[in-house]
Amino acid sequence: MVISHDAEMRDREFYRDIVIEHPLFAYVDKTLTLLDAQELESAIRNIPNVADVIFVDQNQALEEFLSSLDNPSRYSDINASWLRHRYVVYINDIKIANETQDALRKVRGIEEVNVFSYDIQELRDNHDKEILGLNTKAKLMWSFVIVIGLLAGFFFLYSTLGKRNH
Repeated sequence: MVISHDAEMRDREFYRDIVIEHPLFAYVDKTLTLLDAQELESAIRNIPNVADVIFVDQNQALEEFLSSLDNPSRYSDINASWLRHRYVVYINDIKIANETQDALRKVRGIEEVNVFSYDIQELRDNHDKEILGLNTKAKLMWSFVIVIGLLAGFFFLYSTLGKRNH
């Protein structure tokens, strides 16, 4: 099967964008201390397909949560200890994300790994519709420009020929 270079590039960009925008979250067992939780990083980095790892402690998680709210003062009674330390895990290849999640779950001290809450095919379909919509808009715009150009040309010819007849 022959795939055009443009389609291949579009696929690479599509998957790269998903990987960047949708990292995995590996939640640390609540019984681990901060130091013990931080020591898990090397085990996570050694998992195939892991591109980058960022440790987020309970206090950072709370700050991020509160900064995402319109009215954070309503949640001022939340205690950081209610949250878990976590790792934000960026992967290289979305196509083997399930295997990466399974490997993360096997790391001693990781209690839970989020599962992608979206369907890759659905994302791809939406992406393709967006591209198709942009292409359709561009075609309509160029059609409009061509029609205006033709009308201007006819007007010019009509006015030039009309002046010759008088």
